[in-house]
Amino acid sequence: MTRVLVAVVEVIAPIEPDRAETIANKITDPRQRASALVWIAKIITPTNPGRAKSLLAVAWAGSNWEIPLSALHVIDSSVLKYLVADPMDDW
Repeated sequence: MTRVLVAVVEVIAPIEPDRAETIANKITDPRQRASALVWIAKIITPTNPGRAKSLLAVAWAGSNWEIPLSALHVIDSSVLKYLVADPMDDW
């Protein structure tokens, strides 16, 4: 059932992102839910970057870090640059 919900989210997110988010939040597997939220975030970034960042934060809070990290370059590259910057650059 989880894979079906993820597939539904992927199909409807470009057309109805609100509905896709509602469906994504019903996914019980944390990794699959995070993947669905990241998918939606990538799609809505051009029109609603603030909401995309919020979805990414929710995905990050509820899953392993690598799932949301895959979308960070699309949604907020400045955060990605900060995460991979050499700590010695600040010295």
